[in-house]
Amino acid sequence: MPLFKKSPFGQYLFVKKFLIRLFGLLTHRRYRGFNELQIEGSEIIKELPETGVLFVSNHQTYFADVVAMQHVFNASLSGRVDSIKNIGYIWQPKLNIYSVAAKETIKKGFLP
Repeated sequence: MPLFKKSPFGQYLFVKKFLIRLFGLLTHRRYRGFNELQIEGSEIIKELPETGVLFVSNHQTYFADVVAMQHVFNASLSGRVDSIKNIGYIWQPKLNIYSVAAKETIKKGFLP
């Protein structure tokens, strides 16, 4: 049994959890203050199956969309309905959420 669990893509889950927490803390104010998210239908997220669900985003807004969706998914799974108030949901984030992007979108980002 390995000491640290890995995702199907070989990423260490403790690193992923740390990054979600860090970027969640850094971006929460953006979505609660500067750009108030208009969330509707988040109660449906709890009813979705564990696998086989795909959310599609416009590649021009990809990075902001992914961060916002992480906030909404984790808040909803922690019992909040249409709200990301009280950032406590970020301490136990859902770790089996994966994002993909078009090659052009990835090349425009600051991460290789």
